[in-house]
Amino acid sequence: MRQTAFITLGCILLSLPCRAELPGTGPIAIPESGPLEKDHQALRMRWAQKHLLPAAEPHWRGQAWAEQARDVTLKGLQLWFGGPFESASGEAKTLEAAKALLRTECSEPLACLMAHKILWQLGQDWWGGNRGLGRAFKVIDDTALPGALRVWIVDEQIDRLKSLNWRYDNFHREQAERIAQAVSDAGYGPGFEPVLVRDFLDWMENIRELDEQVFQKLEKVIADCPHDEWTRACLLGDLHVHWAWFIRGGSWARDVKDEAWKGFAEHLATAASHLGKAHKLHPERPEAAARMIQVVMGTNGGTEKLRAWFDRAVAAQFDYRNAYSGLVHACTERWGGSDELVLTLGRRFAETRRYDTDVPEQFFQACKQIAMEHGNARKVFSNPLVKETSSAFARGLLDHQETNPARARRSQGLAAVTAWLAGDDALASRALKSAGRNLVTSVARDLGDLLHHQGTLRTSVFAGNGGWGEGVQRLEHQYRQHDVAAAQQTLAGLAPESLPTDNARSYVAEIRAVLELPERLKDGGWHPLPVFQGLSTCLCSGGNWRVTASGELSLTGRDAAFLDLAFPILVDEAFEIRGEVSYDLIPEAQWFAHWSFGPSLRWLPARQGAFQPPHAVRGLTYHSRKGSVEARVTGVWNNKFQDGREVSLKPVNTFLAGLRGDQMGFTFNEAAVPPQDIKPFGLRHSKGLVAFTGMNVPAGVKIRLNKLEVRLAR
Repeated sequence: MRQTAFITLGCILLSLPCRAELPGTGPIAIPESGPLEKDHQALRMRWAQKHLLPAAEPHWRGQAWAEQARDVTLKGLQLWFGGPFESASGEAKTLEAAKALLRTECSEPLACLMAHKILWQLGQDWWGGNRGLGRAFKVIDDTALPGALRVWIVDEQIDRLKSLNWRYDNFHREQAERIAQAVSDAGYGPGFEPVLVRDFLDWMENIRELDEQVFQKLEKVIADCPHDEWTRACLLGDLHVHWAWFIRGGSWARDVKDEAWKGFAEHLATAASHLGKAHKLHPERPEAAARMIQVVMGTNGGTEKLRAWFDRAVAAQFDYRNAYSGLVHACTERWGGSDELVLTLGRRFAETRRYDTDVPEQFFQACKQIAMEHGNARKVFSNPLVKETSSAFARGLLDHQETNPARARRSQGLAAVTAWLAGDDALASRALKSAGRNLVTSVARDLGDLLHHQGTLRTSVFAGNGGWGEGVQRLEHQYRQHDVAAAQQTLAGLAPESLPTDNARSYVAEIRAVLELPERLKDGGWHPLPVFQGLSTCLCSGGNWRVTASGELSLTGRDAAFLDLAFPILVDEAFEIRGEVSYDLIPEAQWFAHWSFGPSLRWLPARQGAFQPPHAVRGLTYHSRKGSVEARVTGVWNNKFQDGREVSLKPVNTFLAGLRGDQMGFTFNEAAVPPQDIKPFGLRHSKGLVAFTGMNVPAGVKIRLNKLEVRLAR
């Protein structure tokens, strides 16, 4: 029997036993004093003021934009190294200053890079920020520039390409050459060696597909560099960790050749030797101990050894994030750990109650990792193993007297998300009132990673806390708990005229439509897609999705790789969806290439780990750099398709996507892509949801969908 999809999507539900304390999960020792992340960032700021600013200032001298460049550069460095600004007005002034600088002829790379960081980090302004990054990128081959600046410019470009799901293979070898120059540069010492070590760790994490020759060159450069023994040992240790994984490759363990395993083990042993030496030289530094966590993970050293190196790292710097994220990753099921182990460690992070640092937030990040693995955030945060901790963590965030308003807004938003997912609607309501009208961007992104959006959060909290009365409150909790029979019984007693507001009526109508649709589909014919004001039953990976009129769904582009909105309708082998789509383009979109939009069938969310798109088979309109548009049937990756048809856009366009067994067809404005064999697309499962997917839709482009209908294909 066909079921509602919110039941099916929960097919992997955590059922964690309550056992005696697991090895390696004891309480975290909290040092009475010692350096924190803010101290390292202050060191980075002093380094930038001593080595980056003096190199930039000669380019400013005598220019009409000199003072603007200095102001934007200092504010950008403050944002980069110091975190959020203290007020919304300060953020707004900084954003305007960055925009104003890029309206001048300024081409000095440090100022342009900082303008990019400001516009992207504070305003999510991809277009504006890209103008700054593009100017900086033009001069990356100038070897007279500080080596670190050249690496950071390219590193930032790689981040942007990764966020847009674009390949960046051509940057790997060239970036390794720039890293070699930066390591040899005397600008990082003396006294600034820890800055170099952490920068190197970040840079190496962001490049892939190096070869033996590049590793050998970097090894020699590090061995010959003018820095102290501790620095060289840290860098060599990290290099050999990456070298080991290069030799092993990314295949499943069963597919790795014996020779690759041998090289993997040899380089991890070399890494362990260098990192162990570095830790002995400076046990008060956290970097080597934290990097040893990945060495132990690769050698199957076990939880207790992982925990021992973690404890050494946090004894050196209590809030060193790499130690926490490294331990969580090493303890996941794919590396021999378990969900229970990760959640127990997360609970320990929260129990520190050091809300003056980011340590308690690592509880949220640990739960988030498991939630992304399973595609069911509520089941994770409300699990008996962490449910009480979730509420305690949320209360701790709200009760902490944070003096930085920007940090406080993030804490309030995280508190709302965590309390809601744990089922504590009263606490979530309190947090939302503190957070204000809109969640900060970083929290909205976290919520999207967990497949929800602000509208769902706010509607669910309001309904669950009794805002629309006891009957709607009961319905909300029954729907959350997947109790279809009870929800249908409650719906039978909720007459529209008895509900207090239009929003309440829309909410109840949405749940009613979702629960009734499976049976209606079996009766045959086309049926409306349940598009209602709150989108309360949908899953959402991100993006500004809204219901702008009755039955009309809209998306405003944000340049993100994937913006998915999934409806709780199960698709297996025979399904069709049709409707109308209109595009409100912007001038910039005419040269922004490789963006797509369209319906997805058998949609399933991405999993944590290496970057992965959601699995689905899609009917997309693909927009090329030349302005032409092509209709395609694609699978997981947009660039892997079997056939396409060039199409023309109209003010209102029609589409039909149909799945029959292993064949998917797509028609756009009567131009039909013949049915395609979907087996080569490699979908993970034979069932999934109905969704709409935007890939790299340019910021400002608006897409409107109308007359959306679905049916079982006959």
